[in-house]
Amino acid sequence: MVYMEKQPSAISPEGIISVFFKKYSSKIFFNSDFHKAFFKLKKTGKYKILLYDIRFSGSDINPYSEEIAKALTNMQYSGALSRQNPDLIKYSTTAYFDEAYMILTENVDSRVISETQIMCDELNSFLNSLVDGTGR
Repeated sequence: MVYMEKQPSAISPEGIISVFFKKYSSKIFFNSDFHKAFFKLKKTGKYKILLYDIRFSGSDINPYSEEIAKALTNMQYSGALSRQNPDLIKYSTTAYFDEAYMILTENVDSRVISETQIMCDELNSFLNSLVDGTGR
């Protein structure tokens, strides 16, 4: 048996979320909708390299990603994101966000950041359709 090291990701889940909140500094959404939006995005197959580390359990009607949950929690514990209202959650960037963004993206190729920004526009569109009820 040959040991093979895991291929490094182009960008971490926290990095993806930091790029998302760099573009959209304050968003209101249900946590489950954030998972569904990422799930829909992954199912398109367009961003395989960027979403390589994000896996889902559950069904198509209620997908859940431990990696997304941990990334959001890490961003909150680091002080980069704040969260209000436990039901319909409003995430906002904090004064520490820019520093966290630099740490999370400093070693990421600028082409990966650009592709992640484009992907985040699509993620935001999926998320908005879920929040307004047109994507359910």
